[in-house]
Amino acid sequence: MRYRFSFDRMLLFINGDEKECKIHRIELEGELPLLVADTRHGTASLWMLSEDAVCEWGFDAHDYNQEDDTHIWKWYDEDGDVMLRVVIFSPNEKGDIGQLVVSIGENEEKPQALLTFMTDFEEWNFLESHGDIENALTECGVWLRNKKNTS
Repeated sequence: MRYRFSFDRMLLFINGDEKECKIHRIELEGELPLLVADTRHGTASLWMLSEDAVCEWGFDAHDYNQEDDTHIWKWYDEDGDVMLRVVIFSPNEKGDIGQLVVSIGENEEKPQALLTFMTDFEEWNFLESHGDIENALTECGVWLRNKKNTS
């Protein structure tokens, strides 16, 4: 199963397995940022183009945790606050709800956005977005890119 959603300037692709009720991979892409998370490998990266658009850089999550069927990736800012969090939950049983949550800027002083996707792996899907998700993801990527340039 592959879901595809388009909203504002972003595209969201979700790959999963209807029989196993599992979300395997998500891709959230805008004009500059690309966020990829894969539950099979436990990896997540935020990809950005360089300022001159000649090369691209991938910034892997700083922290990954798996509890049962919940995968959580986090990226931190210079103060140790979570600036980007991706959570993917795949249920154990048919009929339970699989979820994707992308939360950006959990600190009130920074750009904030929230994306939520839910599915029953059959015929019901729900997608909701709050804030400018592309702008918030871009700000995270620019901060990571600038930090890399000054390191």
